Amino acid sequence: MVLISISRGIAQGQILGGMSWGFGDDWIWQFRKVDENVHIVRRNVRFKANQGSPEARAVSKAYSDSVLFSLPIAGKGPKGGDLIDLSRVFMSDLPQISMTLPGFGFAGDRSTFAAVKGFENNVEIEVAATYSSSGTQDIDTVADSRGVSINVHYSISKIPQTNYQPRLADDRVGFFLTAVKDFSSKGDREQFIRYINRWDLQKSDPTAKVSPPVKPIKFWIEKTVPFKYEKAIYDGIYEWNKAFESAGFANAIVVERQPDNATWDPEDINYNTFRWITSNAGFAMGPSRVNPYTGQILDADIIFDADFLTSWKEEFENMTPKTVAMLTNGTFEETADEKAARIFSPKMARSGECQLNHGMSAQFAFGSAAIMANADPKIQAEQLDKFIMQGLKEVTMHEVGHTLGLRHNFKASKWLSIKDMNDPEKAKNGIVASV
Repeated sequence: MVLISISRGIAQGQILGGMSWGFGDDWIWQFRKVDENVHIVRRNVRFKANQGSPEARAVSKAYSDSVLFSLPIAGKGPKGGDLIDLSRVFMSDLPQISMTLPGFGFAGDRSTFAAVKGFENNVEIEVAATYSSSGTQDIDTVADSRGVSINVHYSISKIPQTNYQPRLADDRVGFFLTAVKDFSSKGDREQFIRYINRWDLQKSDPTAKVSPPVKPIKFWIEKTVPFKYEKAIYDGIYEWNKAFESAGFANAIVVERQPDNATWDPEDINYNTFRWITSNAGFAMGPSRVNPYTGQILDADIIFDADFLTSWKEEFENMTPKTVAMLTNGTFEETADEKAARIFSPKMARSGECQLNHGMSAQFAFGSAAIMANADPKIQAEQLDKFIMQGLKEVTMHEVGHTLGLRHNFKASKWLSIKDMNDPEKAKNGIVASV
């Protein structure tokens, strides 16, 4: 498997430090010897049939893999294997970053290997890549657009060979899916097999009602996280152990802070991290990378942008008489343009993006208004700080839920009717049933 991350970005678009990179399936590479060359092949993992069956022969004629590189064999290794020079592979726009930077191209003469580390089951390669342009574009986060430096991290590892059993998806439960079209399947007309994305948790004592897992899910709080917010993040991650205990696992998740002297990279597939970035993007996300054959989650890195907190505060500060009138059933009248913007916001229209920040900003503004009604500045400050910590914990819980394979639980928003939401007794424990 090849997992790609941006380890140092430019605080623009998707090119953010800590961002998992890639579109579509996680990459499966195969090395094939062809005459005196070795081909690097990206496998097509979306279609299959039982090996040796007539359907498998039909699939092989209908769908093909993608040959990305053909490299000459340079010699023999110490154990007799073929040696190839991979510089041409990684000293290129392999992740296709130029697609998100129109007008820029990979500059091989200005790019270098920043780090190369080899382990038993994985190799970690980081490229300090430079993308060049004519310099006519103005990027306010880059010193000079004629040379944009982006560190790209490649985590290359063996696909784990375990006894993991894929679990078929159920429409009643919202999981992210790994879908494969199996032409040997007789189950339905579409022939798609849909596995849920989940971690390989196994009880250390299968006979016990509640047992610790053989291998827990371990998250590291990256050393970039401000100490002030560490406890709220710890609490948000650990909150999921309550759900796992109901499912029969004790201490399914463990959390540690990355030591200041740690030499491992957060992009390494062996480490799941909560990362704090400063990219002026105001968002949080919880992506995970999975085995595209089975749906087994192999790695997860939560990203939290520091401007997320700033945006909550700004929402309160930006409250105007117009918005107050709207909140209090005042006399404000929407213009046609304002109504159109509310119904079709470009930000809200972007498909597939988590809009938690948008909702949290509104909640924070409303809650802050209530807190500011107290005339004591000391109590105001204490309550606002407590409110921020609660919000940070909730966002952490939300993003951890995504890394566990869970989609947004829309049905939970209708746990209470609007009438019951406005009943203080019925709403005292919350108005929705899920984070």
